[in-house]
Amino acid sequence: MQTRKSSWVLLIRVGLLLGATVTLGLAFWSPLRSEERAHARRVTKGLARSVQTDIADEVRGQMLALVRFAKLLSFDERPSQKDWESQAKLFMRDNPGFLAVQWVDASYHVRWAASDTGAEKVQNLLAEADVPLRRALEGMANRSEVGAEFSPTFRLWNGNAGRRIVVPIDHDKNSLGFVIAVVDEPRTLAHILSDHSGLDYAIAVLEDNEEIYRMPGSSVENEKNWAEDAEVRLPGARWRIRVWPEPKMLRDIGPELSELALLMGSLIGMLLFLTLDFARTSYFRLRELRRARDQLELRVAERTAELNLSNQALGTEIAERREAQESLQELSGRLLRLRDEEQRRIARDLHDSTVQIMGALAIDLEKIQQLVSGSEDKARVHKLLADSSEMVERATSELRTISYLLHPPILDDLGLDGALPWYAAGFSSRSGVQVFVDVQPGLGRLPRELELTLFRVVQEGLTNVHRHSGSLTVDIKVVRDVHGVTLKIADHGHGIPPATVELIRNGRAIVGVGIAGMRERVRQLGGNLEIESDGKGTVIRATLPWAGVESVGGGDNNPENIDNNAAIAASSKTKTTNE
Repeated sequence: MQTRKSSWVLLIRVGLLLGATVTLGLAFWSPLRSEERAHARRVTKGLARSVQTDIADEVRGQMLALVRFAKLLSFDERPSQKDWESQAKLFMRDNPGFLAVQWVDASYHVRWAASDTGAEKVQNLLAEADVPLRRALEGMANRSEVGAEFSPTFRLWNGNAGRRIVVPIDHDKNSLGFVIAVVDEPRTLAHILSDHSGLDYAIAVLEDNEEIYRMPGSSVENEKNWAEDAEVRLPGARWRIRVWPEPKMLRDIGPELSELALLMGSLIGMLLFLTLDFARTSYFRLRELRRARDQLELRVAERTAELNLSNQALGTEIAERREAQESLQELSGRLLRLRDEEQRRIARDLHDSTVQIMGALAIDLEKIQQLVSGSEDKARVHKLLADSSEMVERATSELRTISYLLHPPILDDLGLDGALPWYAAGFSSRSGVQVFVDVQPGLGRLPRELELTLFRVVQEGLTNVHRHSGSLTVDIKVVRDVHGVTLKIADHGHGIPPATVELIRNGRAIVGVGIAGMRERVRQLGGNLEIESDGKGTVIRATLPWAGVESVGGGDNNPENIDNNAAIAASSKTKTTNE
């Protein structure tokens, strides 16, 4: 009888041991499993936002490039049809997915057209404007301030979704018609998203619940349970970007913590049960006070373990967020530096190669003009050669101007106090806006990064004044003290609405690339950018400290080098004025 009772007690104890092991194992496993799923969704949302930004930036860049190309027809010296078609093909080559470009005049007839292949199927897209397209063009012609805009989708011969991007053009307030580009949307999206291919997540693009693009090789295994959507709004189009992780990505995102938690929970449950069982057995041998003390110590240990786990999780999350923020700042600064270096390289290539070639061509034209002086049709030949020489000189001047604007060598030679007056004079001659520059006497050379940042802020500030302010004058002032350098740009235009200024200060306004670029450049050097505006104008103030800036601008600060640099700057100014 006693043996039978002992067997039942043993079975009950074993059952309790298994129950405690399973219960605590599941208690540890379930929260970690939920956190893994939440982390996977956060990663997917971040990827969706990244894809949304890439598509929006690329498409807006293509539309802006088409607007710039359309402006060729609004110039007084309009290019020939052959040159225009060459430029159109070059534009389509640089923007994959653009199948054709055509100029439709104000009477809705196709004047010039170009396609990427010249195939008959593409040529069919260049026919006279049909009735729906003509109605869309008439609607745009009757609206003011119209930029590039998408037309409704239609089916191409290959079954893909196609669109037309329409840009109205005018000259002296007279309509010259429209420049229309035919776009293969899946092909364009494939080019834009090529950098995301093979990265263990799938992408699809939808419009009005109709799928217009899906990344090749993407599976639908996790689309229903894990997909995250983001919206891209463009003039005349609204796309929904859908991103979901592939199985491999889910395995990489979710480490084996849940299985480890199940094992540890089971072990802790087993130990807990043995401890409780030991305490229960000791109940008959120890006094009531000893039993109460053991229970109290057990509860304290459990609470301490819970607090430690919570503190560890909080510390890990803080470290991850700090690391992500530092990585973002480092990436932003690296992008700005890479852009500056690329501009420096392009400016050097234009000046050292293309301008030299144009100069040699001008010399050859002059020699040819001398050689043909005995020709019967001498006057006509001389006129053609003279016109060609004039065009070469104009092209050389424009190339040199572009080179100097991308990265003026005077900034490396003389620094900020030599570069600002030169740039202000050139800007005034091009825009008609009078710029007054006040540089503190004896400013001297500044660290290279600081000089470049201040020069870029002046470039972006003057560009914004010309585009948006309506001011006829601008005041620029640069001063330095023991703490750093302060740049102030003040115009006298109509200003920025107070509500928009407040949003910009709080970082909640949707601002253009210019303001964002200025703010990021200044922030990279530990400085501060302030914008103040009212009905009498706008003031941009950039303050940059000396701390954290080590490299000094081109050349040293001894008097001998400064005199040499001054001579170089004077020569550069004279050369630019003559051109």
